[in-house]
Amino acid sequence: LERNDTISLTQLEANLTCCVCLNIFFKPINIDPCNHKCCYSCVLSWLQQNRFVGRCPQCRCTIMSVKLDPALNSIVETMLTMKPALRRSNEEVAMIEELEARNMREYQNLLQYSLTVDAFLPQPQSPWVP
Repeated sequence: LERNDTISLTQLEANLTCCVCLNIFFKPINIDPCNHKCCYSCVLSWLQQNRFVGRCPQCRCTIMSVKLDPALNSIVETMLTMKPALRRSNEEVAMIEELEARNMREYQNLLQYSLTVDAFLPQPQSPWVP
């Protein structure tokens, strides 16, 4: 690689870095409405640490939705082909996937509890009902 190519790869790597773990994205997601990006496992961990209060880890705006970003993932895979040293080990991938599963189970349990508690709380009357 020439010097300019190295600078470009360095800039690309910086743009493909998660704001939470500071590594190259792993299963990158897009946060709506701010369009910030981070790893799927990182956003799950971030939400779990914050008791699933949906705030973006980068700008703290309210998260409306989180979606996997296949286009960005494709760019990450291309970068990893050019710089294989950035690729995570099989052990690290297994650990991340276990963390994802655990955080998702905790989130689902919290959601289930929330729905159960809400069912027993008195519901406000509609102002339109006589």
